[in-house]
Amino acid sequence: MMRRLDVAALLLVVSTLSGCHLFGSDRTSEVLKRPSPAIPAYSYPVWSPDGLYVGFYHRPLRAIRYDAQTKQYVYEFDDSLAGFWIISSGGGSMKRLGPPMTSPAWTRDGAWIAYSDGQVWKTSVMSDTLLGASVQVTADPNGALFPAWSPDGNHLIYCITSGPSAGLKVCNADGTGTRAIGMHGWIFPHWNTNGDRIVFLGQVGATYGIATCDTLGQDARSLGFDGEFPAWSPDGTKVAYVPSPRTPRPDRPTCGLPIQVAPPPGNSHSMESVPATLPGAPTELGLSTFGRSQ
Repeated sequence: MMRRLDVAALLLVVSTLSGCHLFGSDRTSEVLKRPSPAIPAYSYPVWSPDGLYVGFYHRPLRAIRYDAQTKQYVYEFDDSLAGFWIISSGGGSMKRLGPPMTSPAWTRDGAWIAYSDGQVWKTSVMSDTLLGASVQVTADPNGALFPAWSPDGNHLIYCITSGPSAGLKVCNADGTGTRAIGMHGWIFPHWNTNGDRIVFLGQVGATYGIATCDTLGQDARSLGFDGEFPAWSPDGTKVAYVPSPRTPRPDRPTCGLPIQVAPPPGNSHSMESVPATLPGAPTELGLSTFGRSQ
């Protein structure tokens, strides 16, 4: 099935909470045009390595109706079409490739997409077509989330969010050789293009926030700011992230998309802020291989 959508609109929508669901019965006395919490119709964006496509989770919106009895707007989704969709980065038609993929991550050669569905899975891909069935990579009793590929595609890093082993783990592309790195509770890992540093969210010393470490989980360095879904720029000099609701800034809207210059190894930890504000409330983002943000 193909659908038309302007790609500029898509890149905005995937970074904001664009969908809604029926609000709880405890708020039925209010007319709510946008109930909270919202369920996005578009989320988890990912660029193809060649920059030709943007993949994303999409839950098509079937209708919006107003319920006069409850005084609520109800958003009805077509869950039969929910799944992983793509669109050309130049705009045009949307195409559904397969079932939903949470936190998809493309290898640099474009051959595989890793994603989480309770555990980490991977699926072979060629251009805009998935090849064969998905392969389960992890089998952790506490689940596995937010996978990211090493630059050479030989390893995956992911996080465990609960239990005594909560934190970051690295494994071979086939799931063997699993090892824990870093400290308890680290989350949202992303490998830099040189393959020697990992950015994440977690506790480093007395500071909780975005930080980097080496591939062994050592030499951890706080970057001095808080946020979620950190992602390296292709040249390794910047980290994009979604601002954290834990640390509101009076000088910057919480819906902003600040981009920080991360200190290279061995340099001071001073930061240069380059905020870029999007309307709405960003939920996830990513950087393409050529530096565009999603």
